[in-house]
Amino acid sequence: MSTYIRWEGTVRETKTRVQILDLLGEGSEFSPERDADTGKVVNRWATLCMDHSIIVTHSASQLAWDHAAHPLGWCEFCNGTATPIVEAPAEVAEALGLCSHTFKTGATCSREAGHRGKHKPAEAAPVEVAVWGPNLGRGGEAMHVHKPGCADTRKGIYVGHKPWTITVTSAQEIVEDIYQDMIAESDGDWRDYAGDVHIYPCVGELDDATQS
Repeated sequence: MSTYIRWEGTVRETKTRVQILDLLGEGSEFSPERDADTGKVVNRWATLCMDHSIIVTHSASQLAWDHAAHPLGWCEFCNGTATPIVEAPAEVAEALGLCSHTFKTGATCSREAGHRGKHKPAEAAPVEVAVWGPNLGRGGEAMHVHKPGCADTRKGIYVGHKPWTITVTSAQEIVEDIYQDMIAESDGDWRDYAGDVHIYPCVGELDDATQS
């Protein structure tokens, strides 16, 4: 265990895992909050609710120990209030691979949200999609991607056509499956063809997807 993790354990009050961190300790990948004028360390110590990724920083180690014993007083997910009490310094969030918004809500926010720091990578679950087109009447040359069995594909331009299905985790995989030969021949990029692929909301959330 790195020396910056001074204690880790399950708290009796909430049965959740908590850490006490010395932000100046050996192995620490980030710096504690400092006074903008003097440069002196303001909050060297931190208490982290590992179950909910909520962190509070402190000026003294005793405060960190006091907080560790009572997560109900500062972790809004432990106490059920879901109202942020303190926002972690951006450098703390970044070092732990999370954005500051994640510390406040306990949830991984989207990469497009514009929040500070890195974002916790989420493992995208593979999904099966049905690919329709081209030449779908009014649909023109565009390719249409739906969830298999989507009610919208039982009418209109889809009548009389059959799709093929693929299993993917991202929009990139869809585009590359459809246009792999053209991409290879042109030595281009999948983004060059993304505009010809309409991914509908029934598919669900995909990495790097712009849904129609």
